[in-house]
Amino acid sequence: MMASADRNGPAASLAGPGAGRRRTRSRPAAPADPPPLPAPPPERPAALSPIDVVHQIRAPLTALRLRLETLELMVDPQARDIVHAAVLETVRLGGMLRGILDDERGRRRREVTLAARVSPCVVAAVPGAVEQILGILIDNALRFAPRASSVRVCSTRAAGRLDLHVVDAGPGMAGADLARGPERFRRGPDSDGTGLGLAIARDLLAACGGELMLRAAVPTGLDAVAVLRLR
Repeated sequence: MMASADRNGPAASLAGPGAGRRRTRSRPAAPADPPPLPAPPPERPAALSPIDVVHQIRAPLTALRLRLETLELMVDPQARDIVHAAVLETVRLGGMLRGILDDERGRRRREVTLAARVSPCVVAAVPGAVEQILGILIDNALRFAPRASSVRVCSTRAAGRLDLHVVDAGPGMAGADLARGPERFRRGPDSDGTGLGLAIARDLLAACGGELMLRAAVPTGLDAVAVLRLR
């Protein structure tokens, strides 16, 4: 007889080899940090206006002309003609700069009246410096003067000195800014210049033995005073 299978025998396991162990889900990888943004381009310096460029060139050009004129008296006759020709070139360049300055002043004129009343006198100054100083102060006044206003130029004398006043009716300066006004690259909030004009005027006056003073005008505006020594 054939033996029958035991129905109560051990049941075959249907589970795989991993039965009895809990499966864990892997966490998704953290996203990579975004690449850094490129650095902003460096800020470009403010462009110089034609008037500022002319003012910066005229001072060294005047100094060069004076040195050449002195050298002309010291060299031998054969080289004197060459030095004299160089002097004439500085004169020609000075005339070109005056033309540029006159054109720019005309372009900036905004129906502002310029009234001048200066007493004739003789002051101690570097040749050409007084003209350049007044040009800077008048240009600065015209830049801030409102329409239909006036810019006044007048002079006063006291204790062996001459005070040249250039007065406008613009917004003026606050008390704390009057002393710092001639600093290089210092500009007002509404200025379209580079902050060099008053600094150049101050340096020219110092070379002449004078000084630049800024005062508040009445009722409003700025009174720029160029102080020069009388001779």
